[in-house]
Amino acid sequence: MFDFICTIQYNGKAFSGWSKQKSAKTIQGTIEKAIQRVTKNANFKTIGASKTDAGVHALDQKMLLVLDFEPELKQFRQALNAVIKPDINIIAIEKTTADFHIRSCRQKEYQYTINLGAYDLLRNDFEWHITYPFVREKFEQALQLFIGEHDFLHFSGLNQSEAQEIRTVRHIDDIVVQNDGDRIVALFTGKGFIRYQIRMIVGACAAYALGKIKNLSDITDVLNLKKEKFNHIADPAGLILKRIIYN
Repeated sequence: MFDFICTIQYNGKAFSGWSKQKSAKTIQGTIEKAIQRVTKNANFKTIGASKTDAGVHALDQKMLLVLDFEPELKQFRQALNAVIKPDINIIAIEKTTADFHIRSCRQKEYQYTINLGAYDLLRNDFEWHITYPFVREKFEQALQLFIGEHDFLHFSGLNQSEAQEIRTVRHIDDIVVQNDGDRIVALFTGKGFIRYQIRMIVGACAAYALGKIKNLSDITDVLNLKKEKFNHIADPAGLILKRIIYN
């Protein structure tokens, strides 16, 4: 068997997330169908580095592809892209070794974009458009609460049984906020994130900036598991997996 690392970009709007599902259109499922078509049903398997949620995008998703033959990589990539475009684009395929672990990355970087200005048709797939009065300083202040190690159970989409199997204590290395005119871009870096974690963090911080959550202490209490989860969750359109870093 031969092992390859694929670097993939996608617009996740039309997909039910990364992971293959029997009755839904997903990124992984679409790529696997393309591989079957191009290779005429060769034996293969795929493993994604990050399980992005429904509607979430990627500029640098990594996927391990294990094939029972070694293709000419440039032609193979072009053939796959001819099948899966326009919403998915494989930008690179590189040979690797059998001992490479695609999920053992050093850091992941996600980007969340909020547009506080006029509706932008060309960029709307990739940002959360908010039209209500929004206090940027309160948004940034609230985000800082989440840096470091916390139990993010109440800022995750995990149910009770999943939370017993999936580790909810995670470390966010940094959250950097950039202001670009009417847009706010928040960059999250950490080794790994739980389902809905970033969207629920952004949703709560945006609710505070909009006056829907009155006190920062309310956010702290939910983070410290003293209160139940908020109902606030940010639009998936604004979230992009920007980069995956390996040692």
